[in-house]
Amino acid sequence: MNEKQEEILRVSKKLFSQKGYMSVSMQSIADACKISKASIYKLFDSKEALLLELIKYNQRKMREISQIIHSETTLSKKEKFTKKLSLSLKSLKRIINF
Repeated sequence: MNEKQEEILRVSKKLFSQKGYMSVSMQSIADACKISKASIYKLFDSKEALLLELIKYNQRKMREISQIIHSETTLSKKEKFTKKLSLSLKSLKRIINF
């Protein structure tokens, strides 16, 4: 994934969280990214495809953070579990507006 795709995903996540998935247009995403709508469509076939890629992106990020938590040697198993659970709930809360 290139930098432009990641930027579009980050901006989309923010807009979807603020306004809800149905209220956000590809044009509003393009405007927020300061690129043309056509540029977004070159990377993502549709808003639905963008959403699916955003979900995959979030899952990858959560796995990365989970691995970091898992490798912390100063935490007990219970503390690691609690941190991972908290991470999952926060992530779910962010996307609940979809």
